[in-house]
Amino acid sequence: ADHRHALLKNISLSKNINIAALLRPGEDLSVLDSLSPEQIIMRWANHHLQNAADNDQDSPASDKLRQLCLNSNGDYISNFGKDLSDSTLYINLISQISPDGMKVT
Repeated sequence: ADHRHALLKNISLSKNINIAALLRPGEDLSVLDSLSPEQIIMRWANHHLQNAADNDQDSPASDKLRQLCLNSNGDYISNFGKDLSDSTLYINLISQISPDGMKVT
């Protein structure tokens, strides 16, 4: 539990203003301030997955991502269990945060 706390303690709007990029239309900073670190990570992942679906038109992984159903919140991930059991989400997330890491040499 102590390791988990140490990993998550810096995930907050007050510690990283860049989290403001995760605001959704109609929201203000108080919404992000009220989210737990886990909820911020989930929102961050969904933000990048949406970018993958919108921007990587030629990627077979993005094609599969666009075929996946969004949940009722309009997100790809609403939990860190069942929603991540398919590697498609991981592949798309990694391709967004580290595109060079996805290149086969």
